[in-house]
Amino acid sequence: MDLELEKTDIQNLPVMEMKNKRLSEDELKKLVNYFAGEEECYQPQPYTKETYEHVISRIEKKEGFYAAFYYWMDQ
Repeated sequence: MDLELEKTDIQNLPVMEMKNKRLSEDELKKLVNYFAGEEECYQPQPYTKETYEHVISRIEKKEGFYAAFYYWMDQ
């Protein structure tokens, strides 16, 4: 079912100004735990010299992700 939408005439919108706040390590951990729970958000990858050489080779050959200037053009 299509609904008829009325055109709204917006004059002035309220503006809200916010200030940056540095998070302490404890505050950041609480936020991550709140949103992620027990789920592991990041797992470090043990990169080796061979891993980096492989990535450099793919970049030089313009393979896969590195083939297009814009990554979304290659998908």
